[in-house]
Amino acid sequence: MTSAIIRLRRPMLTVTFDGFSRTAATLGAAALERVEARGTFYAGPTLDAGVDRFDGAALTRLIDAGHEIGCMLGGEAPRDACARTAIELALMGLRQPPRTAAFGRPDADSAHTAAALGFECARASAARLNVGRANLMALGSFPFESWAGAEPLLATLKEAERRGAWMIVRMRDVAQGDGAPGAPLGALGALLLKARALKFDILPMSAAADRVRAAPRARAA
Repeated sequence: MTSAIIRLRRPMLTVTFDGFSRTAATLGAAALERVEARGTFYAGPTLDAGVDRFDGAALTRLIDAGHEIGCMLGGEAPRDACARTAIELALMGLRQPPRTAAFGRPDADSAHTAAALGFECARASAARLNVGRANLMALGSFPFESWAGAEPLLATLKEAERRGAWMIVRMRDVAQGDGAPGAPLGALGALLLKARALKFDILPMSAAADRVRAAPRARAA
């Protein structure tokens, strides 16, 4: 099932981290856990280059806490990159292969690649809410990189609540201090608290996709 009708009784929010760094694995995870939520952390050898990456201990802690580990698709050979990522994650302690993928390009080829690789859903980079008819292999998402981006995200959150949509937010780093790169920790906390106030379910990618498939109005393409 790659296509579905999304119209939810309770809106959903998913927070994702791309090629995730140590700050994502620590500060980002903790922010989610403070509101009793979990997120999806995407790993990939190509996009992790130059990033202060998570280690095996951080990966184990994320898994034990209930967060989801996914595969970041990138480069000229996504199938090979995905295979390398799966092996690396298994060696670091991931007991089951990733169920979901993320990619930076919203084109159809990337969606087809994610489906061919057997992923259950995939997150793209087009900034849109997932509501109505949606391709589960090219789900829209919104970047979160600075304080300036926080206010538009809060407005989009209200729109998602009104429309019964699935909203996905993506980031790389989480910044604790002013001027540091990444989504500001305080702004991330504010977004999560607002989502809770609006009665959002805050779920990892695979759990949210399962919710969509189980909805009475969902149907395969």
